[in-house]
Amino acid sequence: MNWNCQRCDFELVEIQKETILKIIDELNPNILSIPEGWESGGNKWIKICPSCDNHPLGFKMEKAYPIRTQCGELTNINNLDFVQAHQHTEYQREVLESEICGCFACCQIFPPGEINEWHGEECEDYDPIALCPKCGIDSVIGSASGYPIKEAFLGKMKAFWFSPSGYSETMGSSAVD
Repeated sequence: MNWNCQRCDFELVEIQKETILKIIDELNPNILSIPEGWESGGNKWIKICPSCDNHPLGFKMEKAYPIRTQCGELTNINNLDFVQAHQHTEYQREVLESEICGCFACCQIFPPGEINEWHGEECEDYDPIALCPKCGIDSVIGSASGYPIKEAFLGKMKAFWFSPSGYSETMGSSAVD
């Protein structure tokens, strides 16, 4: 049983057929990763890509739709570890207190002492955000976040956060109007 998206090779999740029908009724999206014939098959759960179809699944929306991961965990897109980890780029103290840091733009791993540039240092309203010492992108998380600073996890974050947005393809112009 293949758990990788045919469009982008990202790890699929499952969603109940009745939930897909609800999404279609509420949002009328063009779901990019849905298999042909999904409506007529006997499967109650349909595989869908959380990267290609993140917006129809409720990415960054107040109401995200329920999904099931490959290991059987019931959750929603906004609670997936590679989505939740993103917010940890905003915690300067956490990054500085980490034993090791990683960048999910270039997937390099380095000690926090190598970070010498911070975005927003002059702003008093929020913590400065670390710029990767290897690529200069503001995509640094530290081990103090509790997330694994390993190439595989950083690669998954990169595939999700740096893949082209499917918003215009999936949600079309009617969602923007």
